[in-house]
Amino acid sequence: GTQGKKSRGHTAVMRRGDFGDRANSHLALPSTSAAIVFPKPPSRTRFSVRISSAPLEDVIVEVQNVERDITGMPKIVSSWCDVICTKGQKKVWVDKHLGTKAQLACGCESFLAVALDKGILQLYSKHGRRMWP
Repeated sequence: GTQGKKSRGHTAVMRRGDFGDRANSHLALPSTSAAIVFPKPPSRTRFSVRISSAPLEDVIVEVQNVERDITGMPKIVSSWCDVICTKGQKKVWVDKHLGTKAQLACGCESFLAVALDKGILQLYSKHGRRMWP
Protein backbone atom coordinates (compact mmCIF):
# COMPACT_ATOMS: atom_id res chain seq x y z
CA GLY A 1 0.00 0.00 0.00
CA THR A 2 0.96 3.61 -0.14
CA GLN A 3 0.83 6.32 2.45
CA GLY A 4 0.52 10.03 1.72
CA LYS A 5 2.10 12.75 3.83
CA LYS A 6 1.63 16.48 3.35
CA SER A 7 4.28 19.13 3.80
CA ARG A 8 4.39 22.71 2.54
CA GLY A 9 1.74 22.32 -0.16
CA HIS A 10 3.08 19.02 -1.52
CA THR A 11 1.91 15.45 -1.05
CA ALA A 12 4.56 12.78 -0.75
CA VAL A 13 3.66 9.19 -1.62
CA MET A 14 5.81 6.50 -0.03
CA ARG A 15 5.72 2.71 -0.18
CA ARG A 16 4.87 1.20 3.16
CA GLY A 17 7.65 -1.03 4.36
CA ASP A 18 10.42 1.02 2.74
CA PHE A 19 10.49 3.40 5.67
CA GLY A 20 9.54 1.22 8.63
CA ASP A 21 7.18 2.46 11.34
CA ARG A 22 7.49 4.10 14.75
CA ALA A 23 7.73 0.72 16.49
CA ASN A 24 10.75 -0.14 14.32
CA SER A 25 12.42 3.27 14.41
CA HIS A 26 15.83 1.59 14.55
CA LEU A 27 15.42 0.68 10.86
CA ALA A 28 17.42 2.99 8.62
CA LEU A 29 15.97 4.62 5.52
CA PRO A 30 17.27 2.70 2.49
CA SER A 31 19.57 4.88 0.43
CA THR A 32 17.86 3.81 -2.84
CA SER A 33 14.34 4.79 -1.74
CA ALA A 34 12.85 8.12 -2.71
CA ALA A 35 9.49 9.75 -2.12
CA ILE A 36 7.38 10.86 -5.05
CA VAL A 37 6.22 14.43 -4.45
CA PHE A 38 3.19 15.85 -6.25
CA PRO A 39 2.76 19.64 -6.17
CA LYS A 40 -0.53 20.86 -4.75
CA PRO A 41 -2.59 22.37 -7.59
CA PRO A 42 -3.47 26.06 -7.30
CA SER A 43 -6.97 26.70 -6.00
CA ARG A 44 -9.42 28.25 -8.44
CA THR A 45 -12.29 30.48 -7.37
CA ARG A 46 -14.75 29.30 -10.01
CA PHE A 47 -14.84 26.69 -12.77
CA SER A 48 -17.49 24.78 -14.69
CA VAL A 49 -17.99 21.41 -16.38
CA ARG A 50 -20.43 20.58 -19.18
CA ILE A 51 -21.96 17.17 -18.44
CA SER A 52 -24.45 16.73 -21.29
CA SER A 53 -23.69 15.39 -24.73
CA ALA A 54 -26.96 16.41 -26.38
CA PRO A 55 -26.51 19.71 -28.26
CA LEU A 56 -29.95 21.07 -27.29
CA GLU A 57 -29.66 20.07 -23.64
CA ASP A 58 -27.02 22.28 -22.04
CA VAL A 59 -26.37 20.85 -18.55
CA ILE A 60 -23.50 22.63 -16.80
CA VAL A 61 -22.10 22.17 -13.29
CA GLU A 62 -20.47 25.27 -11.84
CA VAL A 63 -18.17 24.99 -8.84
CA GLN A 64 -17.56 28.10 -6.72
CA ASN A 65 -14.94 28.24 -3.96
CA VAL A 66 -15.86 30.95 -1.47
CA GLU A 67 -13.70 32.28 1.36
CA ARG A 68 -14.80 35.09 3.64
CA ASP A 69 -12.74 36.67 6.39
CA ILE A 70 -15.18 36.67 9.30
CA THR A 71 -13.55 37.83 12.53
CA GLY A 72 -13.92 35.34 15.35
CA MET A 73 -15.47 32.62 13.20
CA PRO A 74 -13.81 29.23 12.61
CA LYS A 75 -12.56 28.45 9.10
CA ILE A 76 -15.22 25.78 8.59
CA VAL A 77 -17.83 28.57 8.64
CA SER A 78 -15.85 31.15 6.66
CA SER A 79 -14.91 28.99 3.66
CA TRP A 80 -17.03 26.67 1.55
CA CYS A 81 -17.57 25.21 -1.90
CA ASP A 82 -20.85 25.47 -3.83
CA VAL A 83 -21.69 22.91 -6.54
CA ILE A 84 -24.50 24.19 -8.79
CA CYS A 85 -26.05 22.20 -11.65
CA THR A 86 -28.00 24.18 -14.25
CA LYS A 87 -29.99 23.13 -17.31
CA GLY A 88 -30.23 26.16 -19.54
CA GLN A 89 -31.06 29.04 -17.18
CA LYS A 90 -32.78 26.82 -14.57
CA LYS A 91 -31.02 25.51 -11.43
CA VAL A 92 -31.50 21.75 -11.23
CA TRP A 93 -29.71 21.11 -7.92
CA VAL A 94 -27.26 22.75 -5.50
CA ASP A 95 -24.87 21.32 -2.89
CA LYS A 96 -22.49 22.95 -0.40
CA HIS A 97 -19.30 21.66 1.29
CA LEU A 98 -18.28 23.64 4.38
CA GLY A 99 -14.62 24.18 5.28
CA THR A 100 -13.17 22.87 2.02
CA LYS A 101 -12.44 23.87 -1.58
CA ALA A 102 -12.98 21.95 -4.79
CA GLN A 103 -9.88 21.29 -6.88
CA LEU A 104 -11.32 19.38 -9.84
CA ALA A 105 -14.66 18.27 -11.29
CA CYS A 106 -15.39 15.75 -14.03
CA GLY A 107 -18.57 14.10 -15.17
CA CYS A 108 -20.91 12.76 -17.81
CA GLU A 109 -24.68 12.36 -18.18
CA SER A 110 -24.82 9.66 -15.47
CA PHE A 111 -22.64 11.06 -12.68
CA LEU A 112 -20.37 13.89 -11.51
CA ALA A 113 -17.15 13.55 -9.48
CA VAL A 114 -15.78 16.49 -7.48
CA ALA A 115 -12.31 16.29 -5.87
CA LEU A 116 -12.07 18.35 -2.68
CA ASP A 117 -8.83 19.64 -1.15
CA LYS A 118 -9.05 17.50 1.99
CA GLY A 119 -8.65 14.29 0.00
CA ILE A 120 -12.40 13.71 -0.44
CA LEU A 121 -13.88 12.49 -3.70
CA GLN A 122 -17.58 13.32 -3.83
CA LEU A 123 -19.72 11.47 -6.40
CA TYR A 124 -23.15 12.75 -7.43
CA SER A 125 -25.94 11.09 -9.40
CA LYS A 126 -27.45 12.91 -12.37
CA HIS A 127 -30.17 14.13 -10.00
CA GLY A 128 -27.70 15.66 -7.54
CA ARG A 129 -27.81 12.97 -4.86
CA ARG A 130 -24.55 12.18 -3.09
CA MET A 131 -23.66 8.65 -4.18
CA TRP A 132 -20.36 8.29 -2.33
CA PRO A 133 -19.21 8.83 0.40
